[in-house]
Amino acid sequence: MKKLTLLIFLLSINVTFCQEKWTNFENATYAIEYPESWTFDDSGQMQTTFFINSPLTEDDTFKENINLIIQNLKGQNINMKDYVELTQKQTKGMLDDGKILESNGDDKQHVMVLTGKVSGNALKFKQVLIFHQEVMYILTFSALEKSYDDYIKTGNTILNSFKLK
Repeated sequence: MKKLTLLIFLLSINVTFCQEKWTNFENATYAIEYPESWTFDDSGQMQTTFFINSPLTEDDTFKENINLIIQNLKGQNINMKDYVELTQKQTKGMLDDGKILESNGDDKQHVMVLTGKVSGNALKFKQVLIFHQEVMYILTFSALEKSYDDYIKTGNTILNSFKLK
């Protein structure tokens, strides 16, 4: 019994120390959480509202990232279905060998998983479109296709933490 108690205690210490700490960004419109080891950049590069970048590792020289683009669609009489169709056409045109692997959702939120090459890099993306009060919030998780599975759990946690106020 003492050995079992000691084993449970040691495992709980190990799990506690292995868990990464998370931080958050919040403003008047939205909030999002991300690992402390990732960097938050709201400089507006590439017409984004923000980038959240993973740290570089020895084995992976691409910074996996999540970015947000906000598009005001007021007065444009566009719905989610129309926006998704337009996005899919544009994406296929912007990516070399662009493919849509998944696409599903409703009139408020839509999720797409895509692959394609950018500057010779084979990438995989998960994109979440959120339509709220005639504004489209486009969250995109980007990773090298070969390391996507290594990062998608963290990517999903970040994407799912995004909350509109």
